[in-house]
Amino acid sequence: MIGEVRKKISETDETLRTLLVKRMELSVEVARCKREMGEDSVYRPEREAEILQAGSASVEPGQREAYTASMRGIMAASRMLQYDRMALWHGEEVDALLQGLPEGAKGVKVRMRTDFRALSVFLFTAGARGVKVTKANLEGGVCDLRLVGDPASAPFRALLYQMAKESEGLSVTGAVFDDPQ
Repeated sequence: MIGEVRKKISETDETLRTLLVKRMELSVEVARCKREMGEDSVYRPEREAEILQAGSASVEPGQREAYTASMRGIMAASRMLQYDRMALWHGEEVDALLQGLPEGAKGVKVRMRTDFRALSVFLFTAGARGVKVTKANLEGGVCDLRLVGDPASAPFRALLYQMAKESEGLSVTGAVFDDPQ
């Protein structure tokens, strides 16, 4: 009995994988379209709210929270892909953030104005990009993070670009020279 159910889950996972790959391809295409239109905005909370509301309307109440959480994760991953491309296209903005970073830095300390929802997305995308967050403090809307990774790498730069676009007043406040395990 349980073996049959697990087989159906595996088949469903394969269908989901196909659909998620297609969604990721479309997300990259959206980024290209935005570039052609001269836009650099990725996160649109009102659009995401509409998608979540429309999608969850037909989901049973007992499954609605899990559905919404899953869709939030999918949308965060889609934004991550768009920011990956846009950080390459708008590298000068990231260069400005990292200006004056000493040679040999293994990461940065950053400060920004944000909220818990955005912070949770930043933590999710940092982990997905292989950037370690070794300190996080959010108090009174001001967030301090300690990010460990190669600041010159594309994933690290894309994370900084995303943080700059989805928060207020992002600044690099210092360099990190150690990598606590």
